[in-house]
Amino acid sequence: MSERDRFLVLGATGRIGRHVLDGLRATGAEVLGTCAHAERGDLARLDWTRGTWPDGLLRDVRGLFLMVPEQLPDPSAAVARFVAEAAEAGVRRLVLLSALGVEVAGEETGMATIERAVRASGVPWTILRPNTLMHLFTDGLWGQQLRRSGAFAAPVGDARVSFVAPEDVAAAAVAALTRPDLAGHEPVLTGGEALSLHDAAAALTRALGRPIVYRPIDPATHADLLRQAGLPPPLVRLLGKFMAALASGAHAVVTDDVERLTGHRPRTLAAFAAATP
Repeated sequence: MSERDRFLVLGATGRIGRHVLDGLRATGAEVLGTCAHAERGDLARLDWTRGTWPDGLLRDVRGLFLMVPEQLPDPSAAVARFVAEAAEAGVRRLVLLSALGVEVAGEETGMATIERAVRASGVPWTILRPNTLMHLFTDGLWGQQLRRSGAFAAPVGDARVSFVAPEDVAAAAVAALTRPDLAGHEPVLTGGEALSLHDAAAALTRALGRPIVYRPIDPATHADLLRQAGLPPPLVRLLGKFMAALASGAHAVVTDDVERLTGHRPRTLAAFAAATP
């Protein structure tokens, strides 16, 4: 790595971006992060809802970690403009955080448009496709339910999912940013095993030392619960599609891409939960 290597990490305060930031800095590279509010002095503000970012943000950047917050409205036009500016500024590596199964709602969320912009940018790219993140059980949708009652409900039945830890996704992103041989690849990042949600509840029970229960429900009941929680209708529909994809078994795939990119086996759900405050 040369002394001129400089990386830009978007979403640098998020559950994945902060680990990408730390991982790149550990290599000795110069790294700049962005977030929506830039409350820290070492971060720049990038607001997808307004499509604004500081002048010169992409100057001298060699590698860009591109992620888009899960938010509405669709920011794809602003992201495509940002990708075009990155190419014009001379960015040499572009790593996009997408998702496994993005075809289910890729057009609706704008991710399909963003992927097309990345591929057409002329910059060597890697598109990461992580499976469902383990954070759902800690600070995500199911984590909120677990903190209230020790149980979580979902319309997934007995389908299996190979949940992946955010730290493993971040480590794969660092590898993709620093290894030219990964250009043009679309790694599918999964955990080392596919668990039913009953299996997941049992693993969490062992890790946390308290009973955790999974309660299967039907899609209509799940949608009602989301509406009662105050989620807007477009997000309720999107989460319904996501849960239907999980229930179909499409997310049970297990790959060795995490180990191939990072050199270590994926974290287990029990280990992730035990290490999460």
